[in-house]
Amino acid sequence: MRIITGSTGTTHVTSNDDGGFNQGIFGKGLIVLENGNQLSASIVDNNTIRMADGDLILQGRHALIAPNTTEDIIIETGAVGINRNDLIVARYVLDSATGYESITAEVLKGEETSGTAIDPEITTGDIRTGDMLVEAALYRVKIEGINIVALEPLFTVTEDIIGLVMKLQEENAKLNRNKSHVGMIIHSTTLDTMEKVIAIYGGTTWVKIEGQFLLGQSSTYAINSIGGSPTNTLSVANLPSHNHSIPALSGKTNNTGAHTHNQSVASGDGGTGFGNRGEGGLIGSLGGNTITQSSGSHEHTVATNANNTGYAGSGTPINNMPPYKTVYIWERTS
Repeated sequence: MRIITGSTGTTHVTSNDDGGFNQGIFGKGLIVLENGNQLSASIVDNNTIRMADGDLILQGRHALIAPNTTEDIIIETGAVGINRNDLIVARYVLDSATGYESITAEVLKGEETSGTAIDPEITTGDIRTGDMLVEAALYRVKIEGINIVALEPLFTVTEDIIGLVMKLQEENAKLNRNKSHVGMIIHSTTLDTMEKVIAIYGGTTWVKIEGQFLLGQSSTYAINSIGGSPTNTLSVANLPSHNHSIPALSGKTNNTGAHTHNQSVASGDGGTGFGNRGEGGLIGSLGGNTITQSSGSHEHTVATNANNTGYAGSGTPINNMPPYKTVYIWERTS
């Protein structure tokens, strides 16, 4: 290991040292810094592209067009009926004889075609590991016939570090604001405490909702209204109007043929009256059993009136619960 940003008494800082440092900050590709006119380009005529001042970083190597200057890039004239895509590239070259390095703006001519033009291939590589030729595209120049019809930038402009930090802070603030809002409700099978909810969704107070389902607001159900019950006992008013009928019944007893009935007669002093034996009454005391007179073979008719049955049922509540999965529900209140 050796020190780079420090005095050693000898010349010791190389372009590869600075390039590695820059590459660690800006990445391995090509970027244009937010300096000057940021290498903006315009079409001067069908053979000339003019590029304004600005700075670029190519795999850690810094190159620029000086402030308040421009650079003209010459494009080969097109042909009638022919399409072509040229690329303006930043070309890094390491001279093997001298060890000198350079970055220049160059044109890669595309293949001519009567159909759809495609971009020419660029040379890629890794400067830090010793590749001597590396190219990165800056602009696509679209040529139709003899005319340049479009100039398309192919690089990104990177803000300075302070600007990037400020933007990052703004985005973080937006993320924190957008994590949640008062009135927001979240579901989870793992966030069982308010502290866990705040760690993810922010806020200061979340209320746990227990034993309730969520119902979408409507004209019937106002927002934040509550109600319902896990069970319900039906009343008579909940039942359709009905009754249980007992039909009118009628029938006859069995026919047992001619028969008589025994009759007990109490004894007593008697009296004078009229009876079956003539005009005179029975005198004296009578006692014992007598037999009724037979009325012949006969039967008896039985009839009942229509009516309703009595009440039945125990009034046990019914279960209103639909199929469910239990989760933690939290509502942010502040």
